[in-house]
Parts: sequence; structure tokens; C-alpha cells
Amino acid sequence: MLKVNVFFDEIHIRSLIYDSLARELPKIEGEICNYDIKQIIFDMTKKIISDDIEWADSEKFGKNKILIYHKNKVLQLDTTELIESIRVLHQDYVEPAI
Repeated sequence: MLKVNVFFDEIHIRSLIYDSLARELPKIEGEICNYDIKQIIFDMTKKIISDDIEWADSEKFGKNKILIYHKNKVLQLDTTELIESIRVLHQDYVEPAI
């Protein structure tokens, strides 16, 4: 039987993401900009993945991509949906529905 090593604990990752969002979103008043959202995503990713990461060149890789370097490999992570989700969460937090 093939044994697969798990690199992460899904529950732990979810708690790190939730914790980061819960701490960072209240600090941003008014409309949230792409820079703020990308900084939150970068910080969350850094907490989860200790490898080298960087924002990818948008002309070379497309918009909203993070590159994660691990050993001799590079993982390209598209954060577009996450950016939009954070934008919606922030709008709901700043202007809660009445």
C-alpha cells in the first residue's frame, strides 16, 4: 500500500486563515484596496508555507498569482477568487447588513 505524507493539516490551515482575516480586516477602514488584500493573502500564505514565496510578474504569469518555491519546483497559486472573497467579507464587516 502506498503511503502519502501529508504536508499540512487542513484544520490548522483553516484556523490560520480565519485568524489572519479576523485580525487584519477590522484594521482596514473604508474601501479595501487590492494592495491591502494581497498583503493579507501574502501574510496568510507565509504562515502556512515556510518556503520562499513571492508575487509573480503579472505580464509573465497573469494577474494575482503567487509563486511558491519548494526544492527544485515552483507552484503557481491563483488568488483571484480569494481576493474577491476577501473583498466581499470586508464589505460585510465594514457595512453589516441591517
